[in-house]
Amino acid sequence: MVLNFEEYGNREHTTLVFIHGLATSSWVWWEQINFFNHYHLI
Repeated sequence: MVLNFEEYGNREHTTLVFIHGLATSSWVWWEQINFFNHYHLI
């Protein structure tokens, strides 16, 4: 199995993991990247 992921922010901050559902892609989280910029995002 291949697991693709994107990482944003500082690894020293609290980590949030966003998981999208079937028939969607990482684009559903693009707005949240700016809003949660003080976290480490996966």
